[in-house]
Amino acid sequence: MSFIILLKSILVFGFSIFIVSNSFSTVYYIAASGNDSNNGTSPGSAWQTIAKVNEKMPTATAGDQFLFNKGDTFYGQITVINTGTSGNEMVFGSYGSGNPPIFTGKKVITSWTLHSGNIYKAPFTDSINHIYANGKLMTIARYPNTGFFKINYANGNSGLYSTQLNQANGYWNGANCRVRTVNWAYETKKVATFGSGTVTFTSPTTYPTGVNYGFYMDNKLVLLDVQSEWYQDIAGGYVYFYAPGGINPNSMQVEGTVAKNGIYVNPNRHFIKVQDLNFNGYANAGVNVPTSNNITVTGCSVTQISNYGIIVNGFNAVINNNYLEDILNTAVFGIITNGEIKNNFINRIGLIPGYGVNTRGYMGLEILFSKGLLVESNIIDSIGYSGISVGFSSKVRKNYVNYSLLQLNDGAGIDIGNSDTLEIIDNVVLNTKGNIESSASVALYGSGIYVNAGVLKNSTIQGNTCAFNSYSGLYLDHKTGTENNKIIGNTFYNNSILQMLFADYSIGTNTPVFNTIVKKNIAYSLQSEQNCLVLRTYTGNSQNVYGDFDSNYYYNPYSDYMIRRTKFTAPSSDLVHSLSEWQNISNEDMQSKSSIFHFSEFGITDTLSSNMIINSSFNTNTSNWSSWPYGATIGWASHPMLDSGCMRMRWNGGGNYLGLSLTNRYSITNGSYYLVSISSAGNHNGTFNMWGLSSISGNTFSFPQKYFNYDNERKDYSFTYKSEINDAQAYMSIGMILPDSVAYFDNVNMYKVSVDKLDSSQLSKIFINSNSTPLSVSLNGIEYKDLDGYPVTGNILLQPYSSKILVNEGYIPSRKLNLKAFIEGFYNSSSGKMVPDTITAYIRNISSPYGIIDSARSIIDSTGNGSFDFYNPFNSTNYFLSVKHRNSLETWSSTYISFTNNNLIYDFTTSASKAYGNNLIQVGDKYCIYSGEIIDDGQIELSDILMVSNAANIFKTGYVLEDVNGDNITDLSDVGFAYNNSAAFVHVIKP
Repeated sequence: MSFIILLKSILVFGFSIFIVSNSFSTVYYIAASGNDSNNGTSPGSAWQTIAKVNEKMPTATAGDQFLFNKGDTFYGQITVINTGTSGNEMVFGSYGSGNPPIFTGKKVITSWTLHSGNIYKAPFTDSINHIYANGKLMTIARYPNTGFFKINYANGNSGLYSTQLNQANGYWNGANCRVRTVNWAYETKKVATFGSGTVTFTSPTTYPTGVNYGFYMDNKLVLLDVQSEWYQDIAGGYVYFYAPGGINPNSMQVEGTVAKNGIYVNPNRHFIKVQDLNFNGYANAGVNVPTSNNITVTGCSVTQISNYGIIVNGFNAVINNNYLEDILNTAVFGIITNGEIKNNFINRIGLIPGYGVNTRGYMGLEILFSKGLLVESNIIDSIGYSGISVGFSSKVRKNYVNYSLLQLNDGAGIDIGNSDTLEIIDNVVLNTKGNIESSASVALYGSGIYVNAGVLKNSTIQGNTCAFNSYSGLYLDHKTGTENNKIIGNTFYNNSILQMLFADYSIGTNTPVFNTIVKKNIAYSLQSEQNCLVLRTYTGNSQNVYGDFDSNYYYNPYSDYMIRRTKFTAPSSDLVHSLSEWQNISNEDMQSKSSIFHFSEFGITDTLSSNMIINSSFNTNTSNWSSWPYGATIGWASHPMLDSGCMRMRWNGGGNYLGLSLTNRYSITNGSYYLVSISSAGNHNGTFNMWGLSSISGNTFSFPQKYFNYDNERKDYSFTYKSEINDAQAYMSIGMILPDSVAYFDNVNMYKVSVDKLDSSQLSKIFINSNSTPLSVSLNGIEYKDLDGYPVTGNILLQPYSSKILVNEGYIPSRKLNLKAFIEGFYNSSSGKMVPDTITAYIRNISSPYGIIDSARSIIDSTGNGSFDFYNPFNSTNYFLSVKHRNSLETWSSTYISFTNNNLIYDFTTSASKAYGNNLIQVGDKYCIYSGEIIDDGQIELSDILMVSNAANIFKTGYVLEDVNGDNITDLSDVGFAYNNSAAFVHVIKP
């Protein structure tokens, strides 16, 4: 976070850059205090407006500079119609001191009068794209107010039908329908006709509409019914607005985005520099260069743009050191040859469903068709779709991409199209999520790196870290031209479904892969069901070979079976292998390694039932067990490695793709934990699986298939699962797949248990450096081991954009506090919601001086709930709890607290008596922590009031201490909290 703040400050408060021009060029100055009748050639004779700059454009020459006074605001669009030359670029920049000058496309809307209820109207004739009130985006009046309706019947590309649209015929004519047509796109279409639940569009969608996809309607006055919504009647010349809090909008700064672009460069105008400017609130783009060469955009802030932050198409573009935030579609779009995009901070892009472009958008960097482009050291965070969409021969290096796919699905942090000599090297890609709220999809498809290319050849994917993504670390969807590629030295850690996936899903016809090398990668899973490597074949008669695999680490400490091969063509197969089996079958990965560590997912704290498996030990027979299908048989046997009798299972391959031995029926409860154990032996090496079956349906399971090895030595296995269903007739199977046709089993037990969840991310911990400088990380005295088992202590040095996985065999599980608390200034009693923010919780000794045992920081969400992990407290031991927020009063629990089974729940909101000394304030029907403690001296007093008041006088903005109500603007409302609580002599009360 400190790196991001530093970068932002450099971008926003950067130094002016002055270009030495030739003797025929001129420097022009523009200031809010200037006059357009001046000559503009000195700060003392500055022009005043962008309109004057545009007036000068026809006679501007190469080397001319247009410099805008820092701290001033200018409205409108500059249209560049002339060109610079090499060494004599035309420059648009800044002069003076202070914050960069602001270019805005917003117009202030005033003269509000009451229309009806809490809805006001104001005369306004310019067409508005979006409205911002006190700097916050408002919502175009919509139905439903939140969420989506579902399509019941899809009318191809022409419209849709929904039973939830039951209004009169013609009601929706002229409105907007914002519909999700596929996993990766929303489309906005105007309604031509409506009747009997059927919507017909004025123009076809790009993708056909689909059943169970979501949509909403907007842009009708009758829909304006909740706070923060607006509507414009262009023909009537009025804007209608229901302001936040239902207040009179004359008391707010209400602005509409009107101007299209901040700077627009006419086609084929070259050698232009745009630097140290702030573009805010444009209907299309901050900087728009449709097709020009040698364009430079540096040190600019581009915020609250309705479509694209920066558009640059052409040769030799430079887009460096810019700050792009709160853009409704895509931050940077470019078809660039031989340029660079470096050191940009890109945040909160494409996060409003339906407000971006039709079809494919909502991206951080959309540079799919660029060639020879260097993309390096960018921070890309909180993106609606893919963080970076890239292809051809670009070089994507040392970027940090975090939280992509927040509104769409089926994409990646780095999404790769057709490529030749592409390089994806040393990037960190985390938390690609996927969003299916308005999609018919039931699964999240968020990958770290996703190759979805018709052609991928001569390309390198190397040294990347992909972790915590909702689907895979790497997904290579092989198509027609996959050859001579290298996937080397990457780390894929705890991606939810699998770590590496190779498939030919999109190809249609079988095509071989040539000379692809997959070596020295780490595929590290943290759940038994997570596969390390998956190979899928959708075409051809045999399993596809996707490359030369070797010297990889396949680590799953919870299962030896982590390599999966699935063939969908007849005869289909789905095989799961241990590394040794995979090596024997494929002759691949001969120098690769699997985990030398083995962990349980749960620690058992108590047994809550008797054995639920009848005849679990097979002492004399196999009664209460059955087999399926007809090719599978079971019988009683004796095996020298097992205990006084066992079950022999045979299967000849008849009747199904696997044979099962089935237990008795038993009852399981949703949310309960169960411990399963089994002993096995055989006459050869083989594999069996266990599967929790259900009476609910053939596709419902109490636990998924788990795979185990048997051989001529006794093997004892156990695992714990959490039931996700209620089923009074559940049962369990032991399964076999040919050629493993005979095996012996004993001591099949299942108990209901209570557990201590072991945090797998602490047992197998990843350390990541997502910055551009080396990072020394202290191991806090913990003795770790590396993946080969060698001890690692003290500190580790992480190179830029790198990671390291270490194993802590002595990990102590956390004690989890589930806390509920509201912050007075951040809490809205009308909605019952709070602005989320970070709180620090302390576990303290109960004896004076009440020393801190442990502390943890976490975010309290809009409902007041947060989860905190502690490692020093003990179960069943009394402590005090205290909590501290950045500008609120430290508050203590009224009584002792203690953890039970590593868990503790504490709620400050239900009564004043939940705080020591009843030190809470009632807001509505909830109790809140006092706000207004700025100086952190244990009391709210005059000094706190002065701090907030001084900040309010300059309208200080951002995440600052003085912002007591969490709206990122310090004003009179913040002063009120500090003043009221100071007058009440509020101070910390503790034992």
